[in-house]
Amino acid sequence: MRTIDADCILVVEAPNHKTGRSTVDMLERFAGEFGLRAAQAALGFTNDTQQELAFLYDPHRCSIRHVPMSAPDFPRFDGTYSIDLDVDAVTDPIRFSKPPFEAELMCHDGRRITLIGAHLKSKAPHGARSKDEAMLISIANRRKQLAQAPWIRGRVDQVLDICAEVIVLGDLNDGPGLDVYEELFARSSVEIIMGQSQGPEKQLFDPRAMQMI
Repeated sequence: MRTIDADCILVVEAPNHKTGRSTVDMLERFAGEFGLRAAQAALGFTNDTQQELAFLYDPHRCSIRHVPMSAPDFPRFDGTYSIDLDVDAVTDPIRFSKPPFEAELMCHDGRRITLIGAHLKSKAPHGARSKDEAMLISIANRRKQLAQAPWIRGRVDQVLDICAEVIVLGDLNDGPGLDVYEELFARSSVEIIMGQSQGPEKQLFDPRAMQMI
């Protein structure tokens, strides 16, 4: 973290927040112990997974506040989203185990950027006792992850519709060509969130990754 020396850092698996334990306090003590410039912490929605999403930032360069948004088709990330998971014409309720952290980043030069820190559903077949069971669990987990991706993409579109800047960051647990099950669903969560089926003005991109291609 000292080598990166970033103004703002998303901590994907931050210490859990509960009675007698403060995620913000623990992160700020950590930052102080290791002399990080990003020494102030901000926490979004808490959860029951023992891993929180939080930001560390340099208060001399920027500020961060949790600003959850909502829309009729895309509710707050601590709510429930409806989507047809298994193409049976029946909608299924989807919830995030770790609700994404929607933050407003205010730079000291006046620039405002919406940050969406996310940690999507893992596709790993935890608990599988056979090869067949591992395949079924992997496919079910990918379905759940692919249901979370349009929810985030809907929020991205909501931000872009008001001509604001947006960055999605975190651990999406996916990527184009990452596993064989992607062929069953035509595209990855990353591609959905990037908006590859939309016009260039609505597509997300990573300028640093593009420099490497």
